[in-house]
Amino acid sequence: MSRQQAQLTIALSPTGAAISPLIYGVNNEHDPARLKLLGATVNRLGGTPWSALNGPIRATNSGNDYYFHNYDSIGGIPNDPAGFHQRTSGVGGTTMLTMPLLDKVAKDTKSYAYSVRKYGQQKDVLEGDAGNGVKPDGSLIATNDPADAYTANTPALQETWLRSLPGSIPLFGLDNEPMLWHNSHRAAHPEGARMQEVIAATKTYATKVRSVLPNAAILGPEEWNYEGCFTSGYDAKRAKSLSYNPASYPDRKANGGQDWIPVYVRALKEHTDQTGQRLIDYLSVHFYPHNATGQTLLEDKSDTPAIQALRLRATRSLWDPSYVSEDYIKDFGPPNNTIRLIPRLKQWAAVFPGTKTALTEYSFGPDNLLVSALAQVEALGIFGREGLDLACRWPSPNPSSPVGLAFRLFRNYDEKGGQFGTLVQSTSLSGSSADTLSAFAALDEKRTALTLILVNKSLTQSLSLKIDTLQGDTAFRSTLFVRSPFTLAAMAYRLEGAGTSAAQLTRLPDPAVVQNTSLSLSLPAQSATLLIVYPKARRIPKNS
Repeated sequence: MSRQQAQLTIALSPTGAAISPLIYGVNNEHDPARLKLLGATVNRLGGTPWSALNGPIRATNSGNDYYFHNYDSIGGIPNDPAGFHQRTSGVGGTTMLTMPLLDKVAKDTKSYAYSVRKYGQQKDVLEGDAGNGVKPDGSLIATNDPADAYTANTPALQETWLRSLPGSIPLFGLDNEPMLWHNSHRAAHPEGARMQEVIAATKTYATKVRSVLPNAAILGPEEWNYEGCFTSGYDAKRAKSLSYNPASYPDRKANGGQDWIPVYVRALKEHTDQTGQRLIDYLSVHFYPHNATGQTLLEDKSDTPAIQALRLRATRSLWDPSYVSEDYIKDFGPPNNTIRLIPRLKQWAAVFPGTKTALTEYSFGPDNLLVSALAQVEALGIFGREGLDLACRWPSPNPSSPVGLAFRLFRNYDEKGGQFGTLVQSTSLSGSSADTLSAFAALDEKRTALTLILVNKSLTQSLSLKIDTLQGDTAFRSTLFVRSPFTLAAMAYRLEGAGTSAAQLTRLPDPAVVQNTSLSLSLPAQSATLLIVYPKARRIPKNS
């Protein structure tokens, strides 16, 4: 197997940007032991059912995820936001709950929206009578009575729920993907949501959160994907009949011909300007890149070389202004087919100064694939480097899965709480294989060690890497590493596979002592390596 060459230069600086600890979040992790092993920092209780949460009776409606059925549990786990917070905070995690904005919520824990006895035979039926709302000919049932499964959502109902919760809950997301209500919750909201409808609901229910739990931060609009940032549900429902011509969309025209997210941010800024009350702290969306056939990379379980390479390239959508999306987003045309999601979120948020940015659902592939894990490592590194403020991976991975090991590489590499650094350091790559390598560097909080994650994205070729570890601020280098000439030591951990899907995270034999600020390292194909570099005078934990 051939070996390519690359050189990495790291410029040390004491003023590197701080990495937000909240970028290492997950969704719906109910086991505190798993949460702790992952080192996950945020735990979001969210998804389709929580749009219809009737908090006082702990009822949700599963929407089109599962027969539009009301339940007191999800996946066998009781609906218990307060208990979820207790379990999360008990291991040092930050809880994020969902505040419903949908105009109807579950009326009880047993009803369902599309009875076969009442509305006729349907394509798919649960337990003899709970249908999926689709007629045998494929058309949708459009005449159902929402009262079969729902009751009105009101500020009073939600206030009762909020007052039943612990006062220490730190984060609330406003609903879940409101511009998809006409699909995910069509039994309750068959019409697509308009921009001003969601803004009005945001003002109503975010005000309740502010009044009852004033210390909680609020995230919105929790939109469904990148394309959901541009078009309202009302217009999306009519897009095909209007030849997908945004200039013809009625709700867009009613809002000055503007995209949805800019309309949302400006409206909430104007609310603050007029009232002095701030209703969102984070601009938050979801992101699921797709394959060429329109299937999300999470749903695509294949592991062919072509899909492996796509998973890794798709992370460029998070930041790269030169990367044109390879799924249907490419049909948007310039400039919107170049996603550069984090810079774009920051640009939108800047209209409302002080607004942070969040990605509360995302995935680049199934948990069990090695390349999914490498893409996850890449994503976490990008989040830190690009200054994203909060992120939650969907779903929470098993800590022993390849994607779970990717989290642990950053957050718990030694199962003793060992973590990647918190102060970003500048890196630059050169050499013949620089395009197949990613490097993320950070100093620890005390500025006493340098952490470095290296991802060899080549599917077949190992890599010889020379690292110049100590360029940059001369005075700071001398302070950090005592004196010149610099003599260093390092620990190394590696995430790699024993096949196309199996993975392991292990500590490697300690690299040789580093003299004169540089070291050389061999990186196997499809691997992620963590280096922790210390002054030689510091005692290195034994490799046991």
